[in-house]
Amino acid sequence: MMAKPALRAVMTPEMEGTAAAAPHRTRRGGRGALRWLLLLVCVVAACGGESGTAPPTPTASPTLTPTPTSTLTPTPTPVPTATLRDCRRPEADCTLAETATQAGFWVGAAIADPAGAAEQAVVPRHFNSIVAEDSMKWGSLAPRVGQYDFAAADAIADFAARSGVRLRGHTLLWRDQQPADLAEQVAAAVDPAQHLRALIEQHFTAVLPRYRGRVAQWDVVNEPLEVGRGVLDANLFYRTLGPGYIADAFRLARQLDPEAALCLNEFLLSHSADDGKALGLAALVRDLRADGVPVDVVGLQGHFFGFLNIPTQAEWERLLRLFTDLGVRVELTQVDVSLRSFDGDPEPLGRQAEAYAALAAACLAVPGCEAITVWGIDDSRTWLDRFPPFSTQAPHFPLLLDAGLAPKPAYFAVRDAVARR
Repeated sequence: MMAKPALRAVMTPEMEGTAAAAPHRTRRGGRGALRWLLLLVCVVAACGGESGTAPPTPTASPTLTPTPTSTLTPTPTPVPTATLRDCRRPEADCTLAETATQAGFWVGAAIADPAGAAEQAVVPRHFNSIVAEDSMKWGSLAPRVGQYDFAAADAIADFAARSGVRLRGHTLLWRDQQPADLAEQVAAAVDPAQHLRALIEQHFTAVLPRYRGRVAQWDVVNEPLEVGRGVLDANLFYRTLGPGYIADAFRLARQLDPEAALCLNEFLLSHSADDGKALGLAALVRDLRADGVPVDVVGLQGHFFGFLNIPTQAEWERLLRLFTDLGVRVELTQVDVSLRSFDGDPEPLGRQAEAYAALAAACLAVPGCEAITVWGIDDSRTWLDRFPPFSTQAPHFPLLLDAGLAPKPAYFAVRDAVARR
């Protein structure tokens, strides 16, 4: 099978002192679609070279090895599943959730709003962690500044508690999906910086104490870098407050919820440790931690849309170690692997399973990589099928469960990789 060309860095690796305006990403709206279309052109133009050996196919009979003890403390420690089956043994035929929980590892899924009957039946069986896909974003909680509706977010928090699964909070600050009048209010203020600081403090104070003890980990700042390179994005927060808004957000979050792990979540183009954006993110994390900013976790999203090439296990490991070497934990937070990545391949589901096996094996091989979250429960509910320009390639079939909620080869590939831990 011919290896696909590796995606190359598209911009300089150096962190720049000032940020220029750049295309922003959003899940909704025409502007976001245009930004992604420009990104698609940029990425395709930058591709070249060979990727090397393809990821190995997961074996059906994993070697029995003891679970290693991480030198980093996870949030919180999984409780052993109430079963006598040893999920490291292939004949046990455990679910993914059982296998992950026994291994002390998180495998999660994004939950759409609101959690429905299918989610409630499927999630506890297959996942031991969840994240709200949209309902905890600022603009979802408050369509207009100060006008909060917590019903959908509360329902997901209650569902997580009933199901005994970990809950991640996504996200406190992001350049997109903000209250509709946020930018207008800031622009009209006598002192825009002071007003925006006050609004951020009000938002954090409304949200963090409400979910304290229920949300184990928060994406405090989501996607602070430009889409295509490793410099800070010129979003509303940066333009108004300067680069210090990130540190201020983390310090405020720690003050309001000392128990939650705090994550800096970012989208990477090539998922390569040599990519300019990866190096820029590493420099940002290094500087923040040197200043005592409480960044506990770095989240690497892991979206593969159909035109991004899939890293090998070795490439994944190098990228993960780039961040764990800084003293932070790492999670793969928004994984989906479009089947369109394997158009023309005689066994696309097998190739998709190999891609998932490679990223799972890499995470499990790197101490400090503690979770994989897929961005949706099943193939019928993927954002890729709804959001242009990716919707033009729909259906993408990017997740671990098919549209009928049945496990796919990728599901078993991740389960077997976790079992080998």
